Amino acid sequence: MIRTIALLFFSLVVAYAQPALPEGPGKKLLEGTCGACHDVGTATGARHSRTAWESIVDSMVARGAQGSDEDFAAIAGYLARYFGVVNVNKAPAKEIAEVLEIPVAAAEAIVRQRTEAGPFQDVDGLKKVSGVDVGVLQSRRDRIAFQ
Repeated sequence: MIRTIALLFFSLVVAYAQPALPEGPGKKLLEGTCGACHDVGTATGARHSRTAWESIVDSMVARGAQGSDEDFAAIAGYLARYFGVVNVNKAPAKEIAEVLEIPVAAAEAIVRQRTEAGPFQDVDGLKKVSGVDVGVLQSRRDRIAFQ
């Protein structure tokens, strides 16, 4: 009985301590599909590129995750959007806009600038791009890669 109570208490503490996942398309699928085997917080503890998230989802499918191709595409899309990292020196504008949650016009300005002036070295270089909100970039710097 004491073990059961301790296990229940521990489960509640862990569930309460985990940050809520952002609302968005694919969230329920992620919780139901991925959460069936492991803690979703563990999976979302690191940022990855869209390609890496797709590879991780493919790996889970190979290990027996159940769902349709559409389900897994939605899960990978959700993870890329909310737990993604984008290489601003290689990614297309659409991906930059999605991961950084900036207007497509701002992402297109980033692509134009890197095409004209070469790759960005750091966030300070991105801040010089006309039409990009510096505050947004600063708050999302953990989503930006410069390889």
